[in-house]
Amino acid sequence: MRGAAFKLADKQHPTPIETELERFIERFALLQQERYEADYNVGRIWSRAEVTETLDLADELITIWRRIRKEKLAQHHLVSMFGAKHE
Repeated sequence: MRGAAFKLADKQHPTPIETELERFIERFALLQQERYEADYNVGRIWSRAEVTETLDLADELITIWRRIRKEKLAQHHLVSMFGAKHE
């Protein structure tokens, strides 16, 4: 998701939706790293706190997405993750 194209219209003054989308992208990347770690690092022992933090992160992502999912910018970003280009 991080590799999908997303640029702020004005880096000095991002819109609220841009700020939320950036936050979503950043946290989604963290969740992907955790998923990768859980899937491929079979020697890692997860503490209850780590699992709880990861689940909280997933809940936060769901909450953010529910807030922004109908915004064109968020929809365009979602589509761009699959390689589609938008105008």
